[in-house]
Amino acid sequence: MASQMATLVRPVPSGPAHPATQPAPSRRFDFRQLRLMAVTNLPNPERGIHVTQTALLADLLEREGAQVLRVTRQTRFILKTLDILLSLWTQRQRYDVIQIQTTPYHGFANTAAVILAARLLRKRVISNYFTSAGPDFLRRHRSWAVPILRRADAVVVASEYVRNRLAELGIIATPIPHSLQTTDWGWKTRPRLEPRLLWVRRFHPECDPQMAISAFARVQKVHSQASMVMLGDGPLLPECRQEAMMLGLRNLLFPGFVRHESVRDFYDQADIFLHTSRVDNQPQSLLEAMLSGLPIVATRVGGVPELIEHGHSGLLVEPGDAQGMADAVQYLLSDPLRAQEMARRALARAQKFSWSETRLLWLKLYERVLELRITE
Repeated sequence: MASQMATLVRPVPSGPAHPATQPAPSRRFDFRQLRLMAVTNLPNPERGIHVTQTALLADLLEREGAQVLRVTRQTRFILKTLDILLSLWTQRQRYDVIQIQTTPYHGFANTAAVILAARLLRKRVISNYFTSAGPDFLRRHRSWAVPILRRADAVVVASEYVRNRLAELGIIATPIPHSLQTTDWGWKTRPRLEPRLLWVRRFHPECDPQMAISAFARVQKVHSQASMVMLGDGPLLPECRQEAMMLGLRNLLFPGFVRHESVRDFYDQADIFLHTSRVDNQPQSLLEAMLSGLPIVATRVGGVPELIEHGHSGLLVEPGDAQGMADAVQYLLSDPLRAQEMARRALARAQKFSWSETRLLWLKLYERVLELRITE
């Protein structure tokens, strides 16, 4: 991944030179020189707002000594836009770089406003384009959305899948994997597997929670004691609860929104993780499952195959194939040693997303954006 980053050190002319023409000594750049405004939906448990990857990154940067400002806790579109623009103006002496978590549809209007404001304020701006639905949105609104995004000083994506999709639109993006504090997740050995399933995602059509319910119904026909927790919230939650009731499913729990610091308990109590998205990029919940030692069954979509290699670090099925997912769960239950081997390989892969692995990629990106030199 690091090889894909641009060469950052400016060339030094060869041959003798008069002292007066020697290049100035390089400045050593580190995170303590970074003054950042992070623009994202900040965690708000009372309103069911989850921790975004940009918010997690802001915390990691602050631990490294960076000066980080954050906005916004507003959820309504107009109030959010006003809060962002007001913060950019009133705090303009306290930051050099704006980094915004870009989302499609209504959320893209905030990115457009931030990019234009950054130009007026003479600030650098980075777009974190972590959504798998982003390329389709840009394609549909190519005439105006693509030129706006191109005006960002850098566009960061989490997977090669999204990078390649953006390249088709003429947008050059820098791939940097999601950054996790891997020590926050305890890997658990599961020498014996029980049919205790876990699903963690938003109840949204793109995440296809109905597929998980359908797969679980098939598993429960074989294992009457099977249980599943579906963790998260979203517009399809009431419909899914009703569907589970109509199917007469037992031991199926819908806790709704859970604070991020409490999510680990659900991973610890489960034995198999299900991921059912129809489109996806580099889902954080999948990485968390990998770090927790859970054998995984996931849909083969978007950037997921970059995380899970079928038969090696987990099992992949086609999107919408509930029977295939149920069969994969049965396979894992029938061969716990094989499941444990895949979980170990998944852990090794997930550790590539630790902050110790990704911090230099971010350091080089900020160096490039700020046009400074870095000494490794």
